[in-house]
Amino acid sequence: MNHCYVPAGEGNAPRLIIIFLGWGVRPEAFARLRKSGYDLLLLADYDSTAAENAERIVGRIEQERGTRYVEVVLIAWSFGVRVAADFLSKTALPVSMRLAVGGSLWHVDDERGIPKKIFDATLGTLSADSIRKFLLRTAGSKRAFEEFFSAEDIDDARLNELREQLQWFGSLPSCGESLACWDRAIICENDRIFPAANLRNAWRDVDVHLIAGGSHLPDFQKILDDFVIDKCKVDSRFTEASDTYSGNAEVQLKVAKRLAGYLLSHISAENISAENKCTAGSALSILEVGCGSGDFTRQYLPELLPEAERVTLSDLHCDARLRQQFAGSNVAFVEADADSVIFTEECLSGEGYDLILSSSMLQWLNSPANFIRRCAGALRPGGLLLLSLYGPATFRELSASLGIGLKYPSLAALTKVGTEAELRLLDMAEEMLTLRFANAAEVMRHLRLTGVNALPVKPSTASLRRLMLDWPSVDNATGEALLTFNPLYFVFQKPQQ
Repeated sequence: MNHCYVPAGEGNAPRLIIIFLGWGVRPEAFARLRKSGYDLLLLADYDSTAAENAERIVGRIEQERGTRYVEVVLIAWSFGVRVAADFLSKTALPVSMRLAVGGSLWHVDDERGIPKKIFDATLGTLSADSIRKFLLRTAGSKRAFEEFFSAEDIDDARLNELREQLQWFGSLPSCGESLACWDRAIICENDRIFPAANLRNAWRDVDVHLIAGGSHLPDFQKILDDFVIDKCKVDSRFTEASDTYSGNAEVQLKVAKRLAGYLLSHISAENISAENKCTAGSALSILEVGCGSGDFTRQYLPELLPEAERVTLSDLHCDARLRQQFAGSNVAFVEADADSVIFTEECLSGEGYDLILSSSMLQWLNSPANFIRRCAGALRPGGLLLLSLYGPATFRELSASLGIGLKYPSLAALTKVGTEAELRLLDMAEEMLTLRFANAAEVMRHLRLTGVNALPVKPSTASLRRLMLDWPSVDNATGEALLTFNPLYFVFQKPQQ
């Protein structure tokens, strides 16, 4: 298996992105890709040992760098989706997000992949000329073809090797049973390799993003920019806003109060206490992830603290004022990334939790779905998982104007994840909240003061100038600039065993 390793430009990155590429391409063609805070590993040219080889390559990289990766993001493209599925079934790496691009778990299939007749015809007539035509269809344009592919890609010397690879793919069974572990699928509207209609069938139970007008070969740099969270930037923005966040985050405070209301009402209704006290004694074990400045913590913890046996508050950086407020109590602070190490044995102490809570944090994770699955494993029987986060309509004014923004999860997608993790849904809600500002400049100032302006990429000066002059959502009566928030709420319970 060929591979290309691209270290992060800023040094020894703690995170890794693995990209399983498609058939017929060389990993070196994609070596220009970059994502701040992540090393990249590009894989291609597969055989029956591909999953094991990928694991060994990562192991060698970790050995050479002297530390293990705390998080691995997996992106798979085209036939690489099928290989990545085998890798995921065997790997021990800390994989968070799983993103499928222009491929299917039913890789050769008349309804959900490449139609068998087309696959057989490609294999039966394979030649240097047919590979060239295949790569041209993959690229979607002559310009893209010339940018990514070279004479080496269609040389006669590779012909037998590519034929063997294609024969191996033809022998692989589908693996649709692994569908539930994928976070998102990206479908390119003008894909001439995997028909878009077939991919819609394949991923109908997964959160799908359509690239309008896109060819089979997507803009991978844009995918990295749009779908992989820059943790360093998020950390930096919230650190800069630490002194101004609480005074300006009025929506987040409303969301925190509503989530605390759900928590206290469910406890008072003994939805968990009657069950948990059978297994955990009279005291509760509580974990809050993403405690931030403590606005949510202060809504519930003073009331629950007298009954709490153990409280763990976690964030990338735990607020000094919050530490001071609860100094001397049975509260432990853990500084950790929720996508990676928060559920280690050290945090769990082998006991699990009665309550796991998180307010206004999950949208900053690469995989909110994976977080929910791990919470399900960390809960005691009868325990509650309460979450608030933000849905797809959040900051729609920015995404509509700039074409960039976080890819927020939907209510339906996360509800499905919870039920598939064998959690019982007790409550869920969705709302739309609108903040009003005198003008667009005040909107941008608000985003800066609350730290939520960690856009995937920096917009151009020209696009920002247009946005400031012509904000897309304005109250016609008052002239005020509007900013939309789309909070989502979930209350899950782990059944008694």
